[in-house]
Amino acid sequence: MKNINKLSYRNLDAIKLSGRSAPWSLCQRREYPGPETFSDWLFDAGSLTERLKMLGGGSFDLTLLEETWVSCVSLELRGKFGPISIEHDFWSRKVCLSCFGKPVVMAHTLVPRHGLVGKLKEILALKEKPLGEYLFQEKGLLRSTFEIINYENELWGRRSLFFLHRKPVLVAEFFLPDLLHL
Repeated sequence: MKNINKLSYRNLDAIKLSGRSAPWSLCQRREYPGPETFSDWLFDAGSLTERLKMLGGGSFDLTLLEETWVSCVSLELRGKFGPISIEHDFWSRKVCLSCFGKPVVMAHTLVPRHGLVGKLKEILALKEKPLGEYLFQEKGLLRSTFEIINYENELWGRRSLFFLHRKPVLVAEFFLPDLLHL
């Protein structure tokens, strides 16, 4: 079993990295300044879950690290969801995706409380199931352009907004070094 608790990237999240010195930036593949080894992962618009499952065969695993309600004081991040007051809370879910027992992706999802209505409310019951499996089977799913971040000059991440039934779902994914060694 993978050792998630000792993983140095365990606390990566979309809130803490908003407005930091290494900002998120909108980026097209042709403008990407980082190593080519990560670009294929960063700009793949398909289901990351499906791709990892194919890569890992039967050796794909999701570990739920945290699921809670949070406040988001970052004006920049709240702005992605439209005009939302500072008191508005968000459903927050952090997971680690692993292949062959190695953590390869840390992901953080944020959804404003008002967005969790109708069919989208089903994501509250995912537990150890991948969000990607749920999102990519839904008709009418839209995805924004990727924003890219280079965290501490060693880790690349991406985030994008999914729109399902016109409700926003922010997903930030951080690609861990072991991904390149699979």
